[in-house]
Amino acid sequence: MRMRRLSGVLSLTTAAVLAACGATPAASPTATPTPSRTIPAVTLSPDAVGFVSTVLIERKRNLGASAAAYVRIAPPSASDSDAIQAKLSDGSSIAASYRAATLRTDGSNKGLYESSDLPPLAAGIYVEGLREIAIQPAGRSAAHKHAGFEIVLVLDGTLLVRTQLAAPAIVEKGQGFTYSVSNSPIQLFNIGGTVARTLVYSITADGLPFSTNLDQSP
Repeated sequence: MRMRRLSGVLSLTTAAVLAACGATPAASPTATPTPSRTIPAVTLSPDAVGFVSTVLIERKRNLGASAAAYVRIAPPSASDSDAIQAKLSDGSSIAASYRAATLRTDGSNKGLYESSDLPPLAAGIYVEGLREIAIQPAGRSAAHKHAGFEIVLVLDGTLLVRTQLAAPAIVEKGQGFTYSVSNSPIQLFNIGGTVARTLVYSITADGLPFSTNLDQSP
């Protein structure tokens, strides 16, 4: 699996920020599309079309203390014992770690994608998950919201990300974004000519839904 290494919240040539916060008041995200790319018009309907989400793995995790953290997505490593990992549809394996922000390195060990520092989650039981999502050309996800944090890495294809809190942003293969604005609408559109595939890492308080569909596009 060949992907560019990325860092930051939404480390793109399009330079967008889609992460804000969970329980505390959200900072206003911003988005700047790639100068050479025009944001295409898409059909704004809340229903999913050509969209398949596959749960690769879910597990419960006890966060014993509240602290700022970040998520690192990388190939599996024996040295990362806290990582959640799974096998993708192409046969490759991938792992994601929710780790204290104090453990972030500043050098060559960024893996495939690192989120920005996330707001502290309250101590308690959470559900971590990895999902692989496929969206057919001209397809879209449902308009939806998340109760927890969502970190997305594009494995193949080109997506348009629409939210209520930022200008639309284009995310391409090897790029990722972090979305941690609790219960704020988001929707993904495949604007490329091939199937778009993403890896989604999520961490949500136990008992809350990973995702809730909405009746209006953002």
